[in-house]
Amino acid sequence: MAAIIVRTNDFRLAFKLIKELRKRNTNFRLIDFDDDLPRGDLVWLGTEQEVVEEFQKSGDSRGIACSIDDLSVAVDSAIHKSKGIESIETLAFGVDPGPRPGLAWLADSRLIGMAQLEQPNQVINHILGIASRLPHKRMVVRIGDGSPSIRDRLLNECLKEHFLCEEVNESKTSQGFSRHDHSRSAVKIAMNSGTRVFEIRELNVSEGEIRNLKQKSRRYSRGRITISSSLARSVATGKYTLEEAIAIHLSDEKSK
Repeated sequence: MAAIIVRTNDFRLAFKLIKELRKRNTNFRLIDFDDDLPRGDLVWLGTEQEVVEEFQKSGDSRGIACSIDDLSVAVDSAIHKSKGIESIETLAFGVDPGPRPGLAWLADSRLIGMAQLEQPNQVINHILGIASRLPHKRMVVRIGDGSPSIRDRLLNECLKEHFLCEEVNESKTSQGFSRHDHSRSAVKIAMNSGTRVFEIRELNVSEGEIRNLKQKSRRYSRGRITISSSLARSVATGKYTLEEAIAIHLSDEKSK
């Protein structure tokens, strides 16, 4: 297995990389940017400029360029290369649906990474970003069957991207985990085959979900406002984020 090295003059990037690699329980080394790269089988992480300049100077092609914005994807690529995975037959994503979805991705059944996202509308872009950096022959997105409205919304978005989608029974995926450990549940979802989904689904939002979103809007706005039921329904179906719905509500109040 190749070593992973963090080597950059960007201290903020180095701090973020160290934090991300430790979160993944991944072994790595931190070396000064002025030090020569060791010989042997390794990959190193630095800024785009640093990686390009090193290649121009020494012909070293072991660098992986990254920035704060694409840091998690760059770490995925480093882990992928360090494990000697030359090509991926099946890239599988698991999604634990909910207000803060869990996401995990496996290369031929080997765990490459996992993340806890803050909003459902981040899922598709995260999948697209990872898939673009990990060459593969086949890709499948497996979504747990909990949180029905968010589940169906994510399935619809995946189908619009022409992903191969499966719905996975969640009854056993969260056993042994905290109910808030969505990323680890997503790993189990990614590892389990589900029922293939072919058709766009009608989004049905329960009254309980609407009440919950209205309560969240009140907490988020520190008690200033409670969004309407229609705005809450728009949040549940993905038309607006909660922040956007609150802003719309405040704008409507000012215009009255």
